[in-house]
Amino acid sequence: MSDRQYELVYILPPDSTEAQVAELQTQIEEVVTRLSGTIASTDNWGRKRLAYEIARHKEGYYVLQTINGSGELMKELDRRLKVMDIVIRQMIVRVDEDKK
Repeated sequence: MSDRQYELVYILPPDSTEAQVAELQTQIEEVVTRLSGTIASTDNWGRKRLAYEIARHKEGYYVLQTINGSGELMKELDRRLKVMDIVIRQMIVRVDEDKK
């Protein structure tokens, strides 16, 4: 199957340091390259107020990454992010072909 483009958004605790964010991004990059994907862009949105409280957090550090890869890659990323304590929430969305 051909590679598709996905957007990965994840939220970290508001007190996360730049080193923690960089370490998580490195871990994600390693998984993506190991499963033959590429990271097209990474956009750190910074601290923002959450729509609702999650695990006693009212704010979070948002990161958006655009990733080109297979569905198996996205399943693996989703599985890994769900078990990481530093990640409050994550969401992976496939970008429609006509919206690219």
